[in-house]
Amino acid sequence: MIAFIIRRLLISFGLLFVVSLISFFIITLTPGSPYPWGDLNPRISQTTKDAYKKKFHLDEPLHRQYVLIMGDLFTGKLVSNKDERPVLPKIAERLPATLLLNLASILLVYGFGIPLGIYAASKLGRAPDTAITLAAFTFIALPGFWLAYLVVIGLVKYAEVPLLGLSTFGAAFSGPVQAVLDRVWHLAVPAVVMAVGGIAVQSRFIRATMAESLGEDYIRTARAKGLPDTLVLYKHALRNSVRPLVTGIGFLLPALLGGSVIIESIFAYPGMGRLGYEAVMERDYPILVTLNFVVAALVLAGNLLADVLYAAVDPRVRLQ
Repeated sequence: MIAFIIRRLLISFGLLFVVSLISFFIITLTPGSPYPWGDLNPRISQTTKDAYKKKFHLDEPLHRQYVLIMGDLFTGKLVSNKDERPVLPKIAERLPATLLLNLASILLVYGFGIPLGIYAASKLGRAPDTAITLAAFTFIALPGFWLAYLVVIGLVKYAEVPLLGLSTFGAAFSGPVQAVLDRVWHLAVPAVVMAVGGIAVQSRFIRATMAESLGEDYIRTARAKGLPDTLVLYKHALRNSVRPLVTGIGFLLPALLGGSVIIESIFAYPGMGRLGYEAVMERDYPILVTLNFVVAALVLAGNLLADVLYAAVDPRVRLQ
């Protein structure tokens, strides 16, 4: 196992280098000006532009720019094009909000997706199974941004629910309980919108694997012994149906981080996703390079974690 992990880590470092290289060149090819004042401002002298280019390595060839930017990133010297603040502290400020949002979404995905899938499998071919399947396919097909806008319009029109930001701006709370509830409301709505698609997908995974497990010989043997249906369902069938969940763990967190770009932008949520959106709009290349590097590292780490967990839950798998 240790040899496998070391080998995968070495491969991951190579893949991380390739991904960061490709993403850097794609970012530099995007249209727009990296100057915070634009290309056509007549008040900016050529001397100022040249100094700006030199400071941010824009006067160097692309391969040289990549080496210098990655060197600044790993030494903590990389600064934003927009406000010249260090990139890593700037991302660290937004990271807790994004992690909180994603943690809440993951809890919702597994907290509702697994029971719905189990219930659908236990009612296989009957009305509850059909209803859950229809709802799952509907929410899988719905675009996240469209659903978010529907939620915003509906809540603004029919309910006084705080939506934008991390807390109500300028609100005077009478006590800590009201302040906490305000934070929970601001977190709950985007978390639910982010989790809807994941709940639908996970319920379909569990339903399919549970339906397959319930048709196995050992399930018929357990029922023939007179074991209660609840014990057969949760102890025997569910235990052999968690492998798709383990595989999905490797992709769930990076997928949520990618999806949070849209959700955080719509709800004005101050997280990494909104920071990435602002960086795209402002052509803040150092922020974009760093965020792409972080997401790529999460994808590779998630894949490694999924492989290790897969071996842990399935004794038939042996990592050599």
